[in-house]
Amino acid sequence: TYYIRAAQQLEQLSPDFSDFEIYPWKSQERVLDMDAPILETEQWLYYLCQVKSAS
Repeated sequence: TYYIRAAQQLEQLSPDFSDFEIYPWKSQERVLDMDAPILETEQWLYYLCQVKSAS
């Protein structure tokens, strides 16, 4: 399980991960819209899980 911040990091790492779960920095409510403008801000924390197996 990895925690990263900033949309740029999410874009860089996304090829290596599956099953993204995204939560705000201050809330436990999951964000389902990957294109939400709020995801561009540093306030948000990205929760990534299930590292893809090497093929």
